[in-house]
Amino acid sequence: MHKMITFKFSQGFIQDLIQLPENETLEDWLAVNIVEFYNKILILYEHFSEICTDETCPKMTAGYSYEFFWRENKKIQKFSFVFTLPIFHLSLPPEYISALLDWTSNEINDTELFPIDPEVSFPNNFKKRVKLMFKRLFRFFAHVYHHHFETVRKAGVDHHLNNCYKHFLYFILRYKLLTTKELSPLKELNKRILQKDQELENNN
Repeated sequence: MHKMITFKFSQGFIQDLIQLPENETLEDWLAVNIVEFYNKILILYEHFSEICTDETCPKMTAGYSYEFFWRENKKIQKFSFVFTLPIFHLSLPPEYISALLDWTSNEINDTELFPIDPEVSFPNNFKKRVKLMFKRLFRFFAHVYHHHFETVRKAGVDHHLNNCYKHFLYFILRYKLLTTKELSPLKELNKRILQKDQELENNN
């Protein structure tokens, strides 16, 4: 698969895309970009949603080594106490991706998390919640590259996928949004992207 993947965006162009603009706060920049990546993923999903079915994809995986579970935090009340209990669901890919897109949309449209009024500050847990959004959106890319890249390539949108992911990767690395462990499902692809860009930079 990796030999067939090509990227049109240069490293310099990507660096310009991810650079924090002057007079812009990091929170604003994270908000703008998470919305942009979400919208791009919506478009990408349209190209293979019909073939990512319960039959073709019985598990939400990225190759043989990684399986993803959908987590929900359920509030439990017992007597006068209320506590949150994490519930993990074994989801089929269509269910997982649908839940992912719905959840991300709800997060983006939460005006307490993404204030509409420029005079209102972002909440203290904003970056933590945005990191979770990037973490879950990354799993979309991991599943697509491992299980649907050939379909995306035949549909003629592989360059869009590749450039979108390269932009996504450089952004999360620049702002330290995911750990090395969280990125490991695509570690070989990530290594290839970074090495190739380094080689091109050295040759210039």
